[in-house]
Amino acid sequence: MKKDMYSSITKEEIDLLLKTIKIVRADLIEIDNKSDDGESHILLSSYSGTQTFGATDYADHRKDTTEQLTKKVVSNLYGFHQRGHFYDSEGNMVDTLVIKGYLGGYTGWFKYKSNKTAFGRSC
Repeated sequence: MKKDMYSSITKEEIDLLLKTIKIVRADLIEIDNKSDDGESHILLSSYSGTQTFGATDYADHRKDTTEQLTKKVVSNLYGFHQRGHFYDSEGNMVDTLVIKGYLGGYTGWFKYKSNKTAFGRSC
């Protein structure tokens, strides 16, 4: 039976994802405007086709350990999100979560094998 990509993903599907997903820490972005500190990437990710998970908490997460960032980002996976963000356009569950800490917050985003979400959005 084909999964409804517009309905909310189940806790069981997320639990399965967390058993198999590869978590990669992104390197700090080299930016021209040092006062930006990465916030522009958070805004850009908010308007892209890629599903992102994170928060603005006004703390400096640039030196957080990979384990600290992973725990924070993964806690955001259990919100109410459409299933289609967790699968690619070919129906495969995502296999990579990229995480990053910023001055003011943290974020993570999925990498899709097909470079498209299940909704067909390029990312």
